[in-house]
Amino acid sequence: PWLPSCEFNLVYSILATKDEEKCNILYSRAAYGRDKEWMSEIEDEEYFIPCIHSIRKNEIRYMYSSKDNGFLNIPKVIISENGKIHDVVIDMKGKLAFTSGCFAIPISSKKEGEGIREALMSEKFDRLVQATKWSSFRIEYQMFKYFRYDFWKDFI
Repeated sequence: PWLPSCEFNLVYSILATKDEEKCNILYSRAAYGRDKEWMSEIEDEEYFIPCIHSIRKNEIRYMYSSKDNGFLNIPKVIISENGKIHDVVIDMKGKLAFTSGCFAIPISSKKEGEGIREALMSEKFDRLVQATKWSSFRIEYQMFKYFRYDFWKDFI
């Protein structure tokens, strides 16, 4: 499904074995895709569910949905798929959804969310991201499905 171009030892060290629990990922192209009729760039009475579209260096871009298509009421960290992880949004109350420009990892505590955030923003994790990208833009979110559920502990 994906192959690293370098940093092999780093990648292999966080892959789940057949007996280990894997990292759970939340993602859907269909649920909150920016091109869907129930999505809008403008928040109003009809489009009221906030959906993170991207997380940039100094800005979080939102879109808004008129339909609850899932991912709400789930504590999670939301990660943008753009080329570099500049920040991670910790959504403990599950009040945010996200477009197909992001994915999320469910969390059980704020401490876990903060640990994941610290790990994903580390220089070491950035090396892993650079080693696993097919282009200069998107992070391959599907690779997270192969990581141990607690992979992030290796980066803090």
